Amino acid sequence: MPENTDPTPHQHAATMAYTWAQRAEDHHTKADTARARAAEHEDPRGTYAVRLLQQHEADITRHTEQATTAQNMAQMWARVATAQPT
Repeated sequence: MPENTDPTPHQHAATMAYTWAQRAEDHHTKADTARARAAEHEDPRGTYAVRLLQQHEADITRHTEQATTAQNMAQMWARVATAQPT
C-alpha cells in the first residue's frame, strides 16, 4: 500500500502562510516601485505628467491594499499552522 504523501493540515497551513507572505512582499515591492515613479513626476508639467502621477498614486494605493490583504492572510495561515489540535 502506498504511503500517504498528502501534507498534514499544519504543513498545508504553513505553506499557505509562506505563499501569502511572498505575495505581500511582492505587492510591497510594487508599491515601492510606484512610489519611486511618482517621485519622478512630482513636479508635473503638462497633462501627460499629471496622468502619470495619478496612475502611480493609484498603483501605490492598489498594491498597498493588496499587500495588506496578503499580509493578513499570511498571518491567519501562520496561526493555523501553529495551532494546537483541540
